[in-house]
Amino acid sequence: MKLNDYFWGSLSLNTQDYCDKDGNLFITQAYAMTVYSSQGLTIDGDSFVYYTTGMDRANTYVACSRQKDSSHIFLNSAEIKNKNESVLVSHYAESMKSTQESQLASNYLNRKNNAHSNLIKSF
Repeated sequence: MKLNDYFWGSLSLNTQDYCDKDGNLFITQAYAMTVYSSQGLTIDGDSFVYYTTGMDRANTYVACSRQKDSSHIFLNSAEIKNKNESVLVSHYAESMKSTQESQLASNYLNRKNNAHSNLIKSF
């Protein structure tokens, strides 16, 4: 199947990869949104999450808990140099456990000032 669009160009796909056992191809309209904008929603059906290492535990929870049926997570293996599946899984598991709490600028200034004062003491 080949789809043509004036703005986006063309898209070709092998329909055999997407057909059911009877050879029927089902295409439906879908919506995309950010994790932030999906908070508070309940989605009838499945959700598909494009996961990147920039997401933390809170983002992952929100992204994967909006649907009534199934949540499918797609990982970007290009983010990780090692393509070994067990390494990818463990890397993403660690990323999903992390917390990226908001930090105030003053926290960074205090660290920077402490580092400078330690340098001055060493001279």
